[in-house]
Amino acid sequence: MNDPHQSRRILLVGGSGFVGRNLSETLGRRGHRVFVADPRVDDPAPPDAFRVPVADRAAMQQLLHDTAVDTVIHLASVLLPSSPAEQFEREVVEVLLPSFALMDACARASVRFVLFSSGGTVYGDPGPGRAAESQALAPKSRYGLAKVMLEEYARLCHRLSGLQYLVLRPSNPYGRHQRVNGAQGVVAVAMGRALAGLPLELWGDGEGVRDYLDVQDLCSAVAGLLERGATNAVFNVGSGVGHSVNEVIALVRQVTGRELEVVHRPARATDVRRIVLDTTALAATIEWRPTPLAEGLQRFHRELTAAHGR
Repeated sequence: MNDPHQSRRILLVGGSGFVGRNLSETLGRRGHRVFVADPRVDDPAPPDAFRVPVADRAAMQQLLHDTAVDTVIHLASVLLPSSPAEQFEREVVEVLLPSFALMDACARASVRFVLFSSGGTVYGDPGPGRAAESQALAPKSRYGLAKVMLEEYARLCHRLSGLQYLVLRPSNPYGRHQRVNGAQGVVAVAMGRALAGLPLELWGDGEGVRDYLDVQDLCSAVAGLLERGATNAVFNVGSGVGHSVNEVIALVRQVTGRELEVVHRPARATDVRRIVLDTTALAATIEWRPTPLAEGLQRFHRELTAAHGR
């Protein structure tokens, strides 16, 4: 597991989204064989992609066998940080319980299980400074609670069945392949609204501080940790620098050269006021120099304009 040149066979569960697409590209470029399991796989499905939801326990376990993977990366969720109670019930049935079964199956098959948790939500409001992995977990949203439950089951499965696991707590990723007309990701949504000449709806006063991370840096960190053989550990993956939403909006205006009208809505109880991640453990394990936000936004803008001709 510690040979950086050893090729892995990796299954991305819920891997058709924005992060999954970038991760597939990064891992593929580094010589790893990547499979994707997601009900949103395009039709016709590519050879290494399977239209299988994590909720289909039998199909997922058969896929583990058929692909002979040594690593599963779990990205699946049906929640957003603002999702209501009824959506959480769906998460429990369609994601949490089947994912527990998948961890059990990985333990039996000696497959490493890598969980994408959430550095932006599991800590709640940790206060000033940077939140380290040892910080108490106090999520303010059902999304964050679901991630904590998955983390705890991975640790339990390790203790009971020897599961080799890795928990990643990314900050707020943005960049290549991200939808600019989606319901989450303030960087992408603000960029999209600016380029389209439309107002941005903003919950609260815009002074909430977040840790924003270029998705390509996130994927490089994941690949680096896998190639180092990191197991049975938790890593924050962030920039370690906080920016308010208002700062993000100012940078988007600067990068795009467009006006961006902001329409304020009442703040939501689920919104964290300030979260910046401590990445000391990550930097001690792999080389870690995340892209500054202004530079990352410029790259994202170039990619968007090249793709859409704006």
